[in-house]
Amino acid sequence: HEHKDKLRKSNKTPIIPLSMNFKKIVNAKLLINDDGKLQDIKLKEIYPDRTNNTGILADLHKQMFKNDIKEIYSIQNDDDRIKTLGLENIREGNNYLANFVTDAVLHELQKKYKDIDFFALNSSAIRHPLKLGSQPCVSTFDIMNVLVGIKEDDGKIMTSSLTGEDIVYMVLDNVLFNREMPNKNPLIQYSGLAINKTKMINAYEQGAVLNELAEFVKDTRTNKPIDISKMYKIANVQKYFHKSQNPQIREIKNISEYTGDTVQELFKQYFENSNGYLFAKCDVRIT
Repeated sequence: HEHKDKLRKSNKTPIIPLSMNFKKIVNAKLLINDDGKLQDIKLKEIYPDRTNNTGILADLHKQMFKNDIKEIYSIQNDDDRIKTLGLENIREGNNYLANFVTDAVLHELQKKYKDIDFFALNSSAIRHPLKLGSQPCVSTFDIMNVLVGIKEDDGKIMTSSLTGEDIVYMVLDNVLFNREMPNKNPLIQYSGLAINKTKMINAYEQGAVLNELAEFVKDTRTNKPIDISKMYKIANVQKYFHKSQNPQIREIKNISEYTGDTVQELFKQYFENSNGYLFAKCDVRIT
């Protein structure tokens, strides 16, 4: 599918790409005559998030989801210039919303599994922005929409005990995968790791090996390069292993364990376990 908010024709056939982040729904009616021939196609655009929606469906939406659409959470940050945790550049670079999501999930994981060091999530899982403000501006509906880019089964959490060298390899594999087609091959976003993607690619192209590339993968707790000989525990979603075409990455799944959690559940728990006021750290983790 494409992430474009427009219609086009291919060999006289109307094509309706998937609208970016489900902001628009296109209802298509195919008019077929008694001979089975297509006479016409009528399209109607519906924008679910618009507050001025009217009619039966709009009223039903408000009645059924009255509590879910009520804004009850506040997210503040450390930069007054930023008003929204948006989706800009999320598939190929640093993104504050991705930082917030991965931090939230790692926070909840570490309550039960204190030995987990890092959490990784494919950026394509994140599809809905979150507003920032000192007053309640985020609803349960907003929270549930953030991770609509990943199915529940794909969102199952898996943990892997790996050497620093293994983690550097995982990072490199994804960075190279993303470089091929940034819009199609999403970058992995992390909590606990900071990646210098540009320098890593340049060094790799000049023949650097993994222990040299470790310089560009830092543990944010120490702000030092990851130790290639040290054992770490990283949590990931099942989709990471299913999506990868790299046999070496898929082999890691064989030594990984399910926690029994999903990324969707943990993100929702992060809000529910708060006092209603949360903080987003707007830092740079991918350069």
